[in-house]
Amino acid sequence: MATEIVKKGTSELDVSDEFRKKYRALMPDDAMSELMNETFDDAEPGIRDLVHIKFPTGGETSWIVTKGGNKTLVNELTGILVLQNPQRVFWTDPEPKNNAPECMSMDGKKPIPGGLYAPGGARADDNPTGTCRNCPMAQWGSDLKGRAGQACKERKLLFLLTEGAMLPVVVTVPPASLKAFKEWAVGLMTDMVGYWGVEVGLSLVEAQSKDGQKYAELKLRVIRTLSDAETEASKQYKEMVKEWVANTPATMFVENPADGGGVSLEDIDL
Repeated sequence: MATEIVKKGTSELDVSDEFRKKYRALMPDDAMSELMNETFDDAEPGIRDLVHIKFPTGGETSWIVTKGGNKTLVNELTGILVLQNPQRVFWTDPEPKNNAPECMSMDGKKPIPGGLYAPGGARADDNPTGTCRNCPMAQWGSDLKGRAGQACKERKLLFLLTEGAMLPVVVTVPPASLKAFKEWAVGLMTDMVGYWGVEVGLSLVEAQSKDGQKYAELKLRVIRTLSDAETEASKQYKEMVKEWVANTPATMFVENPADGGGVSLEDIDL
């Protein structure tokens, strides 16, 4: 069971009682393991069980967090990023409603089987390499609305473990904020620190496109760097979340483009 996997690997790590209490999911005790196993019938939690926090539209700079049926405005989400996962999604309809995408990728490299441009798909001949990089819908200028961007949109899923939580929340980062995340993660890497090795704050700042449209852009800050033992606990949990992602149908991660992220990448002065 998922909680037992983490518990075995982290129970002997030298971390403070304060850290164990703050991020109890990383080092579950017997009571938490029993609660998780009873709640999920001795099975792993699925990504469908996680809270998804959407990017606001129209330049709003507060996150809307739902807990217990109540919605709260939050200026900053804080915790540990226990996984970042790239994603690509493509709809043949330039204004998709609630329909599933016709093609998508959960690693940003290869489309999942059954996709329109995936190997064996209806338009596979237009993408002979079977990769996202060479797919015609991932090329700049392919945007179905006639803009300079990509028809197949690139995103990133951030799995954030917040204080006291038993499961991480999921934040979908839209194209306009991918550069901000990459620069932040690369900055950590130059100091030999992984994104899972820090406590992070995720906030939003108002930005404006070339045509004057307001949108929210992701801003990340390091609250503190974790100790070696804390980082190891976070790393082990990250591997477990990876398994959850691998075992979850890809379409359960999809949000409608109009639900968050605001503008298209090509409209932004980078």
